[in-house]
Parts: sequence; C-alpha cells; structure tokens
Amino acid sequence: MQTRGAYHDIGPTLSHKVWIVGLYLQYLTYSVIARRTRHSISAIKRYLRDFGRVVTCSKKGLTAAETAHMAGISERLANEYVALYRDYNIPEYADRIEDLVTSSNPSAPMAKGKKGAPKA
Repeated sequence: MQTRGAYHDIGPTLSHKVWIVGLYLQYLTYSVIARRTRHSISAIKRYLRDFGRVVTCSKKGLTAAETAHMAGISERLANEYVALYRDYNIPEYADRIEDLVTSSNPSAPMAKGKKGAPKA
C-alpha cells in the first residue's frame, strides 16, 4: 500500500524523480516514461536537466550542500542523484549520462528560480 508521504514525495522514501531519471538512463523514451510515471514530458526534462547539473557538480568535487544550491534542488535529492550517478556510471550508460551533462549546459548559470518566478 502506498502511503500519502510516498505519493506526495514526502519523507524518507526514494524520490519519484530518481525513478524517472533511472528509466531515462535505461534508454526509455520520453513518451514511455511519461506514460509509465504519469508525469509530463516537460517535468521529465526538468528532472533530467537537474540530474545533469548534479553530475557536473559531483565531477567537480562539490559537496551535496553546494551541489544542491548550484542545481536549485534539495540536498536530499542531490544525494539521491549522486547515488544514482554512481550506480549508472558504467560504460553501458556512459553515452546517456554524457548527453545529460552536455544538455544541462554547464556554462549557463545553474541556479534556477521557482515556478513562475523570474530567473536571475
């Protein structure tokens, strides 16, 4: 039985964002992931962009707190993304990870505004 906390991504359960990024790393398409997870393609792309930012920060040796700040996500999610990166950082998934790192545009400012807020 799924709890309210798990459904709303509250508490110590694994984030649905990590699950979605994992599906993408397994070479599923956006449409398949959207159908399976009931998330919009724009949300999926946002999670992937955040994951790419976390990988970039992780490669630079930033702490979880620094990474979370730079990527504009929670420290908990940053830690989950780093763990996911460690799990998938093998040759089989190298191309997929590199695509995410490249598309996260590391030369652009990493911090992002909240939904509807102007970006600085």
